[in-house]
Amino acid sequence: MPTISLLRNIRLTDAHTAGQTSTVGEPSLGVVQDRVFLTGNWYATRSVDDGASWDYKSPYTFGTPAAGG
Repeated sequence: MPTISLLRNIRLTDAHTAGQTSTVGEPSLGVVQDRVFLTGNWYATRSVDDGASWDYKSPYTFGTPAAGG
């Protein structure tokens, strides 16, 4: 089984998630070079500087609509 290493543990604040968190987050993470995109059950946030700063993205308005709406 491959080994997973935690490189850095960063606490996201309410500003990073628009307060849209709960006790169950079920996070998903994507990383390409210094860009990070993180989603939870009710929020999405991104970093373009390797996690030094974060920018909340509303999952309701980010990207294009799927299946016609």
